[in-house]
Amino acid sequence: MGALDFAGGTAVHITAGTTSAVFALFCRYLCRGKPRLHTEAQNVIHIVLGTALLSFGWLGFNGGSTLAVNIRCVPVLLWVY
Repeated sequence: MGALDFAGGTAVHITAGTTSAVFALFCRYLCRGKPRLHTEAQNVIHIVLGTALLSFGWLGFNGGSTLAVNIRCVPVLLWVY
């Protein structure tokens, strides 16, 4: 399909998805028969700030993975796939 895989993203996403599925099943096994804990709401400012920092860093990481400044890295920097 002509997809460009910058910095091994396919392998990273497959590994992350498999790991999260196994961890979710493991947590479900550990919590079987126990009452659920009530959790407090999170700080929205911290969530927005963390998301912004992660997005900024991810743009730099993906843009830098091309090791060039040309038309091929424009979709990576603009999140256009």
